[in-house]
Amino acid sequence: MAVAMDRTALVTGAARGIGLAVAKRFLAEGWRVALLDIDGQVLESVAEEIGRPEEILALSADVSDPQAVASAVQQTRLGSGGSMRWSTMPVSPCSSRSSRPRSRNGRVCWR
Repeated sequence: MAVAMDRTALVTGAARGIGLAVAKRFLAEGWRVALLDIDGQVLESVAEEIGRPEEILALSADVSDPQAVASAVQQTRLGSGGSMRWSTMPVSPCSSRSSRPRSRNGRVCWR
């Protein structure tokens, strides 16, 4: 496994379900992860369960509120020493009915 401690991911909906699974995958790959969710109580429990305070930052915010998102991004940036690099996973419709990710023209395509 390649260590990626110079990379930080901000994952929304990170208190449960797909968001939590994505956050755990980033952690397994060596990333620092900002966990963002509207349910602060559940998020704190998840952060305690993960138990890696040097690698995670739990932030309670409503992603429908632009100011809350801007604040979460700023806190994530500060938590990563101001060196956060942005990378995006483009989401586009796939031509197949598969729920598995696949590459199309160098981009990840999710359905």
